[in-house]
Amino acid sequence: MVQLNRSPTLRCGVRAKHEMNPITNLLIEIGAYLKAHWVHGVLCLPAILTVTVVHELAHALAVLAQGGTRPRGQGHNM
Repeated sequence: MVQLNRSPTLRCGVRAKHEMNPITNLLIEIGAYLKAHWVHGVLCLPAILTVTVVHELAHALAVLAQGGTRPRGQGHNM
């Protein structure tokens, strides 16, 4: 008769998830999430910059539409 191996280890020698410390489980889940979504982090900075530039441009256009003027040169007085 063949005896089944009922040890709590997986093929790679790591204990089954349900038998690990809850903090370890949490860290594994966070690592898996970051590994799956790293592209979002890379694209986040250019997206924030683009949205900020468009937002500030909208403010500038609103001021110009209301009759405001933009300052000319570096040494303008406020």
